[in-house]
Amino acid sequence: MIGAAQIAECIDELKKDFPHLEDVLRANYPSTSELRFDAEVEYFKVHVQPHCMGLIKKNDAVFAEPRFFLRGVDFSELMKVDGADKEKIWTYSRLFLAASYLGADIMNTIKTVWSSVTGQAPTDEIDEILKDGTTQTGVEELFEVLKTTRIFKIGMEVAESLDVKKLGLDEIDFTNIPALIEMVKNPNHPVTKRAISTVQNLIESKMRSGSLRKEDFIGEIEMLKEKFKSSLGKLFSSEIFGDTGGRQTRTAVDLTSNHPEARRQRMLARLQERQRKGKK
Repeated sequence: MIGAAQIAECIDELKKDFPHLEDVLRANYPSTSELRFDAEVEYFKVHVQPHCMGLIKKNDAVFAEPRFFLRGVDFSELMKVDGADKEKIWTYSRLFLAASYLGADIMNTIKTVWSSVTGQAPTDEIDEILKDGTTQTGVEELFEVLKTTRIFKIGMEVAESLDVKKLGLDEIDFTNIPALIEMVKNPNHPVTKRAISTVQNLIESKMRSGSLRKEDFIGEIEMLKEKFKSSLGKLFSSEIFGDTGGRQTRTAVDLTSNHPEARRQRMLARLQERQRKGKK
């Protein structure tokens, strides 16, 4: 998880790597041990989040203009310093980007996402679930595990190689979180459809080349499903993996297999879903 400690560590590392920044960093961050993470998150939303796709794709054009990703520190100038560890600068920038989306309070961010996904206002019951220590620990574990998976690495590989214009991502406002959630929720949205197709093609290519074993990939999906259920299953029981009113849920095999029988099962499931909706 990202918090004040991680941002403070970045600031301290920058002081070591770029001694000429020490004065400006001390002026803007006099005590990293007392860093106000909520204020920094709001700063990142304004100064870092608008460059979402450029940072994800590691597009050098991001730094063609001044980029004050930290107060008083122009990261475009850091990229020009002889001998600078550019990979580390990208890592810091992406960390700030992630913080801008996860928010200062991850549980509050999850509550906002829940409202957007379900279309409902939070209740006392939802607040109690989010305040529960087990839920919070589960969420932390979920994020830590996710970062180590092949799925995460593939996701980053896809993101870095995306054709922004071809997918229509250049028309997306990545600072409009509710609109992003609505887009992801809609499998028929043209951007969502193209993104899913891109991911599927990459996965199939890796499986054909042998660099990704189908069994390993399926195992990770099932493992993450269980982690999700144990941490946030009570919130998203019907929206993601859990309760389906007795209906059979799609497994990792369903999601990845291109076998004729698997395709037939998916078609049957869609037909049954339409029939159920028609009876309501």
